[in-house]
Amino acid sequence: ICPANSFIASAWSIIDTGAKPVFCDVENDLLLSVETVDKCKNKRTKAVMAVHLTGKLCDNERLRDYCNEHDLLFIEDASQAIGAKNSMGQSAGSFGVASSFSMHPIKNLGLYGDGGVITTNSQELAIQMKILRNHGLINRDECITWGFNSRLDELQAAYALIKLKYIDEWNKKYIAIATKYNENLSNKIIKPEIKKNSIDVFHNYIVRVPIDIRDKMISLLLSKGIETKIHYPIPLHLQKCSSNLGYKIGDLRNAENFAKSMISIPIYHTLRSSEIDYIIASVNEISNLLF
Repeated sequence: ICPANSFIASAWSIIDTGAKPVFCDVENDLLLSVETVDKCKNKRTKAVMAVHLTGKLCDNERLRDYCNEHDLLFIEDASQAIGAKNSMGQSAGSFGVASSFSMHPIKNLGLYGDGGVITTNSQELAIQMKILRNHGLINRDECITWGFNSRLDELQAAYALIKLKYIDEWNKKYIAIATKYNENLSNKIIKPEIKKNSIDVFHNYIVRVPIDIRDKMISLLLSKGIETKIHYPIPLHLQKCSSNLGYKIGDLRNAENFAKSMISIPIYHTLRSSEIDYIIASVNEISNLLF
């Protein structure tokens, strides 16, 4: 089980194991919950993948307890959430049997090529993944399983080790920008909630607007030099590659409605104060014009 509003990688990793992805709906915070997962669970369910979209943690404790109760594996897709913590100070990537982090160039901890990290507290999994990432080889000549060519190259690893020293400082800048947006953007738009005592690292800052004016708002912002994106415009269950899974429009209403109403406003740690003010003024001006 995984949420329908995520990047395609969340789903193809399931397909790649030979398993079947079952897509669940999400709550208003764009995240799955125990309740949305429970609606999808059946006797064939083996695992739950929580996607910490935008750098905001799912309710990991409840989800982990639910998975333990039903003998399911709990996996975290923390690709957008490096440095995120809940109110207890527990970090993204420390709850599931395994967790994935992306170091794509646009992530909070982005490299100059591409890469990623997997965390686990299972020695067995750690050994297996080290073999899988290198073609399934246990030495130069002996291959014990079909694997991948998925090694993080030395240059990217070196960049990551240097940039890792700055991630907390950079995340504070993301949070400061998101806080300023929340305090100053028009209340006509739906803004993300910032959880008290938690660290939401805001890889993306997503607002929601009425469906009928969303595309016009994107166009007007672009005319002012402000590029926005949609994360993500087509839910996973409605992608062409999912057509054999039998989903149809209307099956997961929140994910579908959010895909039509979301806008990702620029956020990155090098945004200057004057640029942030310009974005706020532009969004508010266009909001007043359109609704």
